[in-house]
Amino acid sequence: MALGMAAYAFTLHAAPVIPPSDMLVSRTNGVAPLSVYFDASGTTSGVTAIPFHELGYRWDFGDPGSGVWATDGKSKNSAAGPQAGHVYHMPGVYTATLTVQDMAGGQATRQMVIVVDDPAGVFPGTNTVCFSQDGSFDGAPAGARLIITNRFAAVAAYFSPRMRLLLRRGETWTNASVRLNAAGPGMIGAFGTGAPPVLVAPSNTTLLTLSSSSPRLDDWRVMDLELDGSAKGSWAVLANGVVTRVLLLRLGAHDFLGGVNISTSILDYQKATSMYDQVSLEDMTLTHFIGGGGGNIGFICSRRLSIQGCVMHDSRGVEHILRTPWISKGVICHNDMRDQALAKHVIKMHAPQFNAPGIGSNQHTELVVLSDNTFSGNADWTVCLGPQDNGKDERVRDILVERNFFLCNTNVQVNLLIWGREITARNNIFNTTDGKAQTCVWIGPRGIEPAPENVRVFNNTGYTADTKTFRLVQIQPVVTNTTVRNNLASAPYSTSPTMVYGSGVNLVMDHNLLTSAPGFAMSNPVAAADFALVPGSPALNAGTNIAVFEDYAMSPRPVGTMDLGAYEWLPEPAVLGMAAVFVAGLRGRLRRRV
Repeated sequence: MALGMAAYAFTLHAAPVIPPSDMLVSRTNGVAPLSVYFDASGTTSGVTAIPFHELGYRWDFGDPGSGVWATDGKSKNSAAGPQAGHVYHMPGVYTATLTVQDMAGGQATRQMVIVVDDPAGVFPGTNTVCFSQDGSFDGAPAGARLIITNRFAAVAAYFSPRMRLLLRRGETWTNASVRLNAAGPGMIGAFGTGAPPVLVAPSNTTLLTLSSSSPRLDDWRVMDLELDGSAKGSWAVLANGVVTRVLLLRLGAHDFLGGVNISTSILDYQKATSMYDQVSLEDMTLTHFIGGGGGNIGFICSRRLSIQGCVMHDSRGVEHILRTPWISKGVICHNDMRDQALAKHVIKMHAPQFNAPGIGSNQHTELVVLSDNTFSGNADWTVCLGPQDNGKDERVRDILVERNFFLCNTNVQVNLLIWGREITARNNIFNTTDGKAQTCVWIGPRGIEPAPENVRVFNNTGYTADTKTFRLVQIQPVVTNTTVRNNLASAPYSTSPTMVYGSGVNLVMDHNLLTSAPGFAMSNPVAAADFALVPGSPALNAGTNIAVFEDYAMSPRPVGTMDLGAYEWLPEPAVLGMAAVFVAGLRGRLRRRV
């Protein structure tokens, strides 16, 4: 169907304006594996005043061989959202493509070329050093320097730019503690076949310290190692000052007091004037942390932070699964996070205190995408966005919480607490079965910080199989400008189910459905896919037109006949690639406008 001139002119006017390519990527060249941070938060639009929340962003990283995330089976080659991260594992020249669309049918694209160098060329000959305890060097790169030693500290002698340091697989290194202090590019990893090298930490120390002494640590990869804390009160990885462009890849860690600690406290101690930048964790497995208070599996601050594809389980013997005292642009995606300590959180996302001394004073945690994760709580509150306590003015804003699967056990009271401003929660699934008291989303101030405003709760699915009180959304009286639309909830056995409890000021609430017969794919849903809709569901075509461009499974959302809840029903399995799905959704929007 041809567009009329008026519609065509409007489409041109409505097209989003994407920043130049060089402003969208953290870097365009480096050695594999190369972590690149993608940032389209500077995109503008004549259709919306909040483009971070109300534009559809799709990234194709041009890396179809990158596979899928082990945590959720979704493609590593694509992402949705204004921020994204990708690790290019193989050398080559890649063309990444960003497509942005708006609610008026406008569309814009931008391409970026990423050149990834071969490690064999960057670390030739003796720039690669291989370490073995028994003199076995099968699988070592040709021309590498070969070192026979049983001292892990021997690697430190080779910390310098353009060095690749590889430990033999299958070997265990005790008393493993070292300070990494060098400009990059550089790499610490493994050679040979078999299980990754095991590094056993000494008691009450740090296994790997990322040092900021001159020259500043920059552009290093630490990968393919298993870190063993042996319940000795030690830390796995700790930064003692500003470090930049650090990739932690396929690391395992267990039985530590603390996992990855990259905090602002040391920056304040050093009177630093800059922040950590481009810290990336990918495909890590961090489990069973013990030792008492003061420890967290992750305690991480950074600009352009990327935490993706990580399994982070069981901080019951310490504190939080992940605590982020400050993020300025970040993606926390495709992770499986479970079982925090009592009175702690799976994610505790706060910010530096306003009007207090320190590097982050008067700064927000902001522009963060929290998507495609599984969160299983073990305490009252699961994911918390806002101050660490009611006496701190710590401000969080512009956060997207989307396509996450929230689960409970008997200790959980609230799945998602929102103490910030400009927060969008969409396409999430909340299964509160077995929870203590069952509230999916709680919106209100924690203490002295400004009260939440402009919170949007769109197309979420909530469910419980219990008889307890159920609330999809609870809103405190001082909250302003909350919008609750297109949500689906079912609590068939609850004695007092409620879609929205409380109202605050200027609540907009419509096109929501609370029903005992939602038409889920399974009558007793447990897994995320069980909450998909089937023909005959009362949620089909019951929604209204809002800025939600895809569903939980990344299938396209139409305009005007949108379904309720996290899933859009499709008559056929989605077989299109990400780009094709995106275009199909755009075409559907255009057809409905002409």
